[in-house]
Amino acid sequence: MFDVDTLEHAIDLSFDSRRAVMMLLSCYAVLALLLSALGIYGVLAFDVSQRTREIGVRAAIGASRREIIFMVMRQGLWKAGIGFSIGLVCAFLLSRLIGSLLFGIKPSDPWAYISVSFLILVVAFLASYLPARNAARIDPLRALRME
Repeated sequence: MFDVDTLEHAIDLSFDSRRAVMMLLSCYAVLALLLSALGIYGVLAFDVSQRTREIGVRAAIGASRREIIFMVMRQGLWKAGIGFSIGLVCAFLLSRLIGSLLFGIKPSDPWAYISVSFLILVVAFLASYLPARNAARIDPLRALRME
């Protein structure tokens, strides 16, 4: 007898290619999450930098730091929410394509969508907060002198 092995090990070997594909997809998902966080932060930071004068005027006429942070975060989360909604619909439609690669969950598993949605919304919140905090620190006199 050659190549004697347990049935459990033979089954594990048969799933190795699928596990490798899922590990690769998981790495790509983490990379996509990081890139989306950087993208959201970059867009919002650029938007705040373009609106420095407006934010300075608001601060000069009496807007508090809290109001400025709330305004910038509301606008940032609104933009992130639109992109999130489009992405969620696309993910639901495209989940049928990778359904054969999923182990233990259905392509339309609500808990998977809820957990990923929560994670992305937390990332969007944090990516919105940093430019909002920087916008609240803008000196009104310096912002009004900028071109």
